[in-house]
Amino acid sequence: MPEEKPDEKKTFKELLISTLQAFPEHPSDTQIAEWKKIYPAVLSSGMGDDEIFIFRPITRKEYRDIQEESMKDPSIPFEDRVVEKRVLWASHPEVLQTKAGTIPALSEQILASSNFINPEMASRLVVKL
Repeated sequence: MPEEKPDEKKTFKELLISTLQAFPEHPSDTQIAEWKKIYPAVLSSGMGDDEIFIFRPITRKEYRDIQEESMKDPSIPFEDRVVEKRVLWASHPEVLQTKAGTIPALSEQILASSNFINPEMASRLVVKL
């Protein structure tokens, strides 16, 4: 039987927190607690060991504002607008300078955490009473 490594017993959340703490400028527990007081949800995602993000969901008003801004100035992609103000902390200060797929993936995560889901999944959530 193979010997169990110490990290194998950690939850994903514990692994993410320990990875987050490896960054010199990581947010303190106090900062995270403050964000949790302001926003209904504070979430984190990792795109590997070198790209960690803490973000929040988008509100309906913000979503509509982004749509309006995108129509007025289409030079900035919609997904960039979603990410730019909802990321509370990033391991890369210049979020838009990350790998090409990071912004689209992070935008999808922000939208999914804001209850934007595909129609098939949405229909599965409906229960007849």
